Amino acid sequence: MSVFCPSCGAPIPENARFCGRCGGEVGGAAAPERTRVASPSLLAQHPRPVTMVDAAGVGASANAAPAWSPMPSASGQREVLLLVLDTSGSMAEPFEGGTSKLDAAIRAGTNLVFNKAKIDPLDEVGLISFTDHASVDFPLAACCSSKNDIIRALRNLSAGGGTDLDAGLRAADASLPWGRADITPRIVMLTDGNGGHPIRTANSLKSRGAVLDIIGVGESPKGVDEKLLRAIASRVAGELRYRFIKDQAALVTRFTTLANKTQLGQ
Repeated sequence: MSVFCPSCGAPIPENARFCGRCGGEVGGAAAPERTRVASPSLLAQHPRPVTMVDAAGVGASANAAPAWSPMPSASGQREVLLLVLDTSGSMAEPFEGGTSKLDAAIRAGTNLVFNKAKIDPLDEVGLISFTDHASVDFPLAACCSSKNDIIRALRNLSAGGGTDLDAGLRAADASLPWGRADITPRIVMLTDGNGGHPIRTANSLKSRGAVLDIIGVGESPKGVDEKLLRAIASRVAGELRYRFIKDQAALVTRFTTLANKTQLGQ
């Protein structure tokens, strides 16, 4: 007998929390909502539509036209995107929907990687986690060849320690391929708190062309230093790239939107 995702029908490991294809949460090994079939060929005969979350937060079939309009890459311009996730001890605290803030971030990050691979498989994604220090959990790699490995690295994250926003940004700075002229460097940072002194590093990153999308999460914006997070976020085409999000569905929706190409100079 094999185990398959109840949302998209993809095969999943017995102990996986999230589906490697659609990013959906599938629970533990004994979760009753999993689909068990005797043969994967049955799924091939009756494929289930993959349900994605569009920019309006409404589920849509992956077989339908996408809700976003990706920027064409005919010019050869690619993106390299680093997920920089806060894994401090407070990220283990409950979030909306009966999950932890870290698990919600993992699910949202998985959805971003999955959608990025669909929009442009040659775009590169990497993963950095930070507490009072930073760790490169997966170096930048093309989505077409490394999607499952990036998602696996996301699932392996655990919470513990303090928070130093600057440590996360400095690790991102060191990881970006600054010598390449054919890419747009991007950083998507998520945190539920504050700490460190990231202004100088953020300004340096932005001055060299990096786009910083900053996400604050928690029960209330009072839990983060919104003034600081707004200051380190980029402003693109007049839009401040900072959001505070307090529920899992909105977080997944935001990360789905962030999978799109960032069009500069508008």
